Amino acid sequence: KEAVDYVLSAPSNVKASITCHHILYNRNALLAGGIKPHFYCLPILKRECHREALLEAATSGNPKFFLGTDSAPHTIESK
Repeated sequence: KEAVDYVLSAPSNVKASITCHHILYNRNALLAGGIKPHFYCLPILKRECHREALLEAATSGNPKFFLGTDSAPHTIESK
């Protein structure tokens, strides 16, 4: 929620990527019933109100928000 609010109030050159897993899951997916490491990601999943704010931003049509992915290709040497 705070991140969405920050981007919305920031100058037009400030934008944010939003990943699918941050739209789909909140911290309960990671922590409820014991830690589930397959839900671990950075930034860490947060409360439901944060997930809802991200979903609203992602579907708002506002060009300050766009799809982010976790693909970060690296050369074999830098792994």
